[in-house]
Amino acid sequence: MNLVQGLKAWALAFLSFEWIAVCSADCYTTTSLVEAEFPRCEEIVKDVLWVAWQISAGRITMVITRKGSGWVSIGIGQEQSGSMRGADMIVITKTDSVIVAEDHFATDFIRPVKDDEQNVELLSASESNAMLQVVVRRPLMTCDQQDNAIRYEYPHRLLYAFGVHGSWAFQYHGTENRGSHEMYFTKNEAFHNQQNLLLNDKDNDHLIFRYNNYHIPTSMRPSRNGDMVEGSNQYKCFTTPLENVTNTSLPFDIIAGTPIVGSRYLHHFVNSACQDDPRPNTSIPFGQDADNDIFDCFMGGSIQRKCKQIPGYAAGGRGFVNPSNVGIRLQAGTKWLLFDTHYYNPTLSSQAYDSSGYDYIVTKSLRQQEQGEIAVGIDITMKLPPGQKEA
Repeated sequence: MNLVQGLKAWALAFLSFEWIAVCSADCYTTTSLVEAEFPRCEEIVKDVLWVAWQISAGRITMVITRKGSGWVSIGIGQEQSGSMRGADMIVITKTDSVIVAEDHFATDFIRPVKDDEQNVELLSASESNAMLQVVVRRPLMTCDQQDNAIRYEYPHRLLYAFGVHGSWAFQYHGTENRGSHEMYFTKNEAFHNQQNLLLNDKDNDHLIFRYNNYHIPTSMRPSRNGDMVEGSNQYKCFTTPLENVTNTSLPFDIIAGTPIVGSRYLHHFVNSACQDDPRPNTSIPFGQDADNDIFDCFMGGSIQRKCKQIPGYAAGGRGFVNPSNVGIRLQAGTKWLLFDTHYYNPTLSSQAYDSSGYDYIVTKSLRQQEQGEIAVGIDITMKLPPGQKEA
């Protein structure tokens, strides 16, 4: 990292820290909360809605504060929509004049239904000084299909809605009293500052490759051996010519990246940059046969295609930033990108879609060191036969 880059990084880190400190201070002042008890506090709607939280022993305790009196709802949006559909909602309302917290799920753009399994607990509630404040607790992760997990180091889509002052009837919120807000419930500020520096550096380019609202199938699929197996697990290889997603000429280095998670059904993808066309029928021009461009495969779909692995994603992944002298080199002759994708749809929902992908940061300023890769195992299936002490 040169002097100019170093000064940029220092300035970004300082300004980010200063902004976070000011916003947090205002949040604690308004809500009368103690930072030692709730380490994170954010204003969701200016002068109207605040959320503070702390995480311990696999559970999150949240303090929801709203200006005025009336029902309020906070939820975790489904990744493939980021909207009300598929959202896991905590609804604060009144039953027989008593404040209650309920676990709801939004099946569509209609009133969310109460979960069959209630996984939210009301710890306390108060109304004073024209403010409502409730403390609720829920697990970070459950086995309930109507709950969305809260993950570490992950950009959630926090949804919110609230009624007009004095209204406790949980009903339509109108167009003004609702919205969404990106939320990291846990966050490594130093990592994200460095990542943002690279993302916003005009000297670097973006290479963005993603599905376009792909309808995840549920039909039976071929296994590695050619047998047809049930469709809750789908393995799809998604391809595109490299020239379709970047104007940067080869060779170049990949130096950072952020996964784009666009579906709750995405389990992981293993990504590759290939010299040879990885599609089943290479004689068909790209874009003329959707089933040839996104095709059935299994783990290892890039084998025999002169491919090099590039960073991929598994649940909980948060991206990467390479050391300042290290790059993932794509050499001349690289022509294709391939995402070997695993979807898991245990309920075989027919409304499963995906817009996932990856935003890679690339540079023509080749790094001093080239990052390599190594596979560890006794064969390509990575299986260790039982009964062996070593291999």
